[in-house]
Amino acid sequence: MSEFLVEADNGEEHNRTDADLQPFTAALLECVTPKEVIEAIVNHGLTVLGARAALVVLVNEDGKDLEVVAARGYDTDTLSPWARFPLSEPLPLSDVVRTGKPLYLEDRASWTRLYPNLTH
Repeated sequence: MSEFLVEADNGEEHNRTDADLQPFTAALLECVTPKEVIEAIVNHGLTVLGARAALVVLVNEDGKDLEVVAARGYDTDTLSPWARFPLSEPLPLSDVVRTGKPLYLEDRASWTRLYPNLTH
């Protein structure tokens, strides 16, 4: 059995095992449509990672914007302004989609340095 480590918002680390992935894997196996896959990722992936919120964005048809197609754990007031946003803007999700590389922000200072326009 393999094991992986997930770090929670509070800095605590939690070990996850293959058994933690089984409900997620089972949900994915039942998917027939892309919409069902997206819902499984948001709902079960959130649980597996121990996250408080998750969302999935897709590039829109003209290739200029990202659109939120599924979300969980965000209140409407927070999510509404971000339902659609430009792929060209210097934003975390836009950067990841444009570069095809993961983005790891280890602390608030990294976030502030890379995205000062998003700092409250």
